[in-house]
Amino acid sequence: MGRDWRERSRRVGGAVLRRARRGLTAPAPPAPPVTTPQQRQDARVEEALAAVGAVEASDAGLPATTSPVALLALDRVVRRPDLPARLTHLVPASLRGSWEGRAGVRPLEAPVAADAVVLAKFDLGSRVKLRAGYAEAGLALAVQPRRADGTSGVTGAARSAEMVNRHVPGLAPTLHAVGTLDGGYDWLVEDWVEGEPLVSDHRLAAHLDPLLERLAELHRGHGVRHARPAEVWGESFLQQWGTVRDEGLVSDAVGGAVARLVAADRLLRVSWTHGDLAASNVLLTDRGLVVIDWEHAAERPVMYDGARLHLFAADPARTVGRIRALWGGEPARSTYPPEQELAILHARLVCNAPRRLARLADHPRREIYVRQLARQTDLLAGLLELPPGPLPTA
Repeated sequence: MGRDWRERSRRVGGAVLRRARRGLTAPAPPAPPVTTPQQRQDARVEEALAAVGAVEASDAGLPATTSPVALLALDRVVRRPDLPARLTHLVPASLRGSWEGRAGVRPLEAPVAADAVVLAKFDLGSRVKLRAGYAEAGLALAVQPRRADGTSGVTGAARSAEMVNRHVPGLAPTLHAVGTLDGGYDWLVEDWVEGEPLVSDHRLAAHLDPLLERLAELHRGHGVRHARPAEVWGESFLQQWGTVRDEGLVSDAVGGAVARLVAADRLLRVSWTHGDLAASNVLLTDRGLVVIDWEHAAERPVMYDGARLHLFAADPARTVGRIRALWGGEPARSTYPPEQELAILHARLVCNAPRRLARLADHPRREIYVRQLARQTDLLAGLLELPPGPLPTA
């Protein structure tokens, strides 16, 4: 294995350096056919390091190097052997700590200055998504592939940085630079946030009220408008919900209740949302709560974020009560009550399940997603005051 990885290290390092010298061209030249999961992972690590090296070689304000740096790779993480402690929360919890003697660790070399590079959790697309950390500089890099419409996660994050810090200063990291790579990637550089992620549901529960209050400030600052489900999603919602029912992911009672709720076509509140409000993206710092990773941010129904918080709550019933109290809004006959808004957004997220389960067919995180989906369908049934439906199968 050592000889194979020394050869791969030379190829990775040479590829990164050549692309940096060519002028920010991130994609690799045609690679040998990928035939095994490990080869696929190796190819994605190579592409990720190429993208990081290309951004560092630009005027992004990041540290840079042209000399090979000794690195270690394990699963979706590449890091220096002596990873600085301040970057610990960049690395998934299951991959933290010493890697000495750990199975699957692979040495490699590449001319990149980042202390750690982490590929996206659900790495399903044809191109990589990544975050990298620079401990001494106190900076973080995000790289996202550009979509067909010319936008990317960087687009939402850059817009959020300006908007969030105008309306709720300090809620999001300070943005320093944004840019593009020739191969269809966008990137951003922002402050590295020193803090502890609220990674347990109990820690998140302890700080739920200040988080909801600060997000409510963002809603007020951006403005809240009203829209009907048909205006937000067109006919696709009920069509996709039909697929959920056909595949038996919810009970007949839940399926019918959601269909009637959406068909009522009352008004939902719409404002700026984070889009991925998991506990790991909420950090407790010396200056209060900071929310990171705004790459999924967009204008959408406010209960999208509420549904994410409810999904990961230690006490779901209390969470619904606090959401009602702090995000309740003014009741009106033409609007959905908060619990029904929350139910609709849970259902909307469940609509992603058939496609996502298919894409995760052989992915190691499929079982995690199945458990999450089972919890979400149970919470949805609870909001509708109906018995839980069948468990999705792994």
